[in-house]
Amino acid sequence: MDKPLISIIVPVYNVEKYLPRCLDSIGSQTYPNWECILVNDGSSDSSGAICDEYAQKHSRFIVYHKNNGGVSSARNLGLEKMKGEWCTFVDADDVLLHNALDTYVSYISDEIDNVLASYMRVSDDLKVLEKSENEFHDVIDYESALKDFYQSKIGMFNGFIWNRLFRSSVIKNKRIRFNEKIYIKEDGLFIVEFLCASKRSVYQTSNVIYYYVQNESSVMNRLSDSFNPKYFTDIDACSLCYRTIKQNTDDRELHKMSKDYIFTVHQLIRRHLQKHKIKSPQIWARLFYKTIKATSLWYVICSYFKVLNKRWINSR
Repeated sequence: MDKPLISIIVPVYNVEKYLPRCLDSIGSQTYPNWECILVNDGSSDSSGAICDEYAQKHSRFIVYHKNNGGVSSARNLGLEKMKGEWCTFVDADDVLLHNALDTYVSYISDEIDNVLASYMRVSDDLKVLEKSENEFHDVIDYESALKDFYQSKIGMFNGFIWNRLFRSSVIKNKRIRFNEKIYIKEDGLFIVEFLCASKRSVYQTSNVIYYYVQNESSVMNRLSDSFNPKYFTDIDACSLCYRTIKQNTDDRELHKMSKDYIFTVHQLIRRHLQKHKIKSPQIWARLFYKTIKATSLWYVICSYFKVLNKRWINSR
């Protein structure tokens, strides 16, 4: 049997410090049949030139240059250009282990549309900061995969895009794309939409295929330094996940999990506003409006009552 072509999509924006290491890790894959689509998203440093250099030296690297539009728009261009039967994503400041693609391919079968593997969180010099201690190798249905999405048994949040292999035909046939208006949990929304479109099995393994580099200059870390209205799109993403799940499964436990997560994010944003001493009535009203719109006023009131009741019990 011919080895399936895998498309690796890498959005690139101002990562000249990390990019060569990332591309070297892709170029050293033990699995031979892959293409790497580099999307330079309007970088102002030497990242674009580095992409061109690798494309000139290695025929499997393909470069597209575009005006800056954000990581989702860069990934979407990669999805439009990919030719592989399967696809995966790599962030340009991270590292793909040399046997990652071989690991992915060893688990694919006719009934599998998605493979989920494990990863390690590492420092700039690749020292391990966090890893999963659990060991697992199993096939699960898409509803169980969605439940694990909200309550991971891996021990680390599994809503990331870069430790998964996706069957490309599902993405193409269902026109699944990253929502370019979402800046937080756009990965998770894509995964939920994919699983609900596929409705087929997922293989999940504790085998590590990816190093997630704790980059202090990353976009997410810069966002957390101060309040940014983009945080509100976290609720938008969770709301769209909840709506997608309700439309595609009758599992009421899953409905509740996805709905409850909206309030969890509400609480996270509320603490973020308090941390940065945000007192604007308009900003606070926006937080509550978005949460109520995604759920209901009664749901939010009941959720706050549960929080207060739990605090009262714990204080006794």
